[in-house]
Amino acid sequence: MASNRRSGTGSASRTDHQRSTDLGDDGLTVVTERAEGGYTLPACRTPPHAGVMVVLRFLGTLLWFGVSAGVLTYAVHDLNVRDAPTFSIEGTVVSHRQERHASSQDTGSYYTYFITVRGATGDFEFGDGQQAIDTEPGTPVVVQVSTATGEVVFLRKDTTVVDLRNTVTMDVVLIALAAVGLLIALVHELIVDDYHYPRWLGFVFGGLAAGGGGWLALVLTW
Repeated sequence: MASNRRSGTGSASRTDHQRSTDLGDDGLTVVTERAEGGYTLPACRTPPHAGVMVVLRFLGTLLWFGVSAGVLTYAVHDLNVRDAPTFSIEGTVVSHRQERHASSQDTGSYYTYFITVRGATGDFEFGDGQQAIDTEPGTPVVVQVSTATGEVVFLRKDTTVVDLRNTVTMDVVLIALAAVGLLIALVHELIVDDYHYPRWLGFVFGGLAAGGGGWLALVLTW
């Protein structure tokens, strides 16, 4: 004997969800789900363009730590070798020239000045970014070269001695700026939101960048 059953009275039931998407005050996308009967499911927040944000944070970490550590290493090294032993080359300037350097992204330019000194064992060319090294041919000179860096540190023209080293003030300023940069990098990693990747991983990237920046600075100074 057949019996009639009303639709929708079976044991299985279906619950409808309504999902709404809004933009929160912090710029994150807020996804809210409402179940049938008015019950609101917990909202989840997802950052917009998460991939781009990860790349930007990663590059920022590399630049802050790497550049700051590189500048700090360069300045400290420059102070350490400032009074390194030197050897002298005595002779007469036989030629001088200058090279102009320009960047496609910069309208300014700078020059490197060279002199060729003919000594007892041959001709030697020396260059420096300071115009004070530029000397007219025929001038007797004594060039003092650092044994640590191989760069000209003093140039004696007759009775005039030209100091071609960086000033102590410049190195101190660079050290201060680099220390501030490293402090900013540390604070940034502490306060930045960690939904991109964990904070400890940011410090790992920062440490590697700092080590790489310091190593590169030492390589360029030798």
